[in-house]
Amino acid sequence: MQEQKLETPSELTLLKTRADTLGITYHTNIGVDKLKLKIENKLDGVSDSVEEVAAKPVPQAPQKETIMQRNTRLRQEASKLVRIRVVCMNPEKKSYTGEIITVSNAVVGTFKKFVSFGNDEGWHVPNIIYKQLLERRCQTWVTSKVNGKTVKKSVMIKEFAVEVLDPLTPTEMKDLATKQAMSQSID
Repeated sequence: MQEQKLETPSELTLLKTRADTLGITYHTNIGVDKLKLKIENKLDGVSDSVEEVAAKPVPQAPQKETIMQRNTRLRQEASKLVRIRVVCMNPEKKSYTGEIITVSNAVVGTFKKFVSFGNDEGWHVPNIIYKQLLERRCQTWVTSKVNGKTVKKSVMIKEFAVEVLDPLTPTEMKDLATKQAMSQSID
């Protein structure tokens, strides 16, 4: 008699059959362990598909600004108004109530503005003039004794003491506009 050999399906074949009934897709060369994991995930309700992760934006190199963009930016920075209070420290200008300050360069052009000295309410000037006021120096003479002799010595000091004030509030601006309209100082 011939022995009848019953072929039992392999574990992989059984798993593939079960995966087909559950509607799981798999590669034809999948291994037993990986297929078991897919079936377990399906039964547990865990998705085994590749998760879409939002990609982090790739930082772009800063774009180099053109000459025209740079000049525009510099003009805007130079013309931005700053509210300041100025005291003249130059002994030669004690009697002055103010001075016309002119600043210019090839990029931003010319800015010319009268700057009032000792104005308690403050004075609005373009930023480029404010920076110029901080840089200005004047010569003054100081007497000192050297070897018992009185000697005049030249010293460079800051020409202006500049204090930056807070910008005007909307109510202060409204009051100022009313004052100017009443005095007809602005046409």
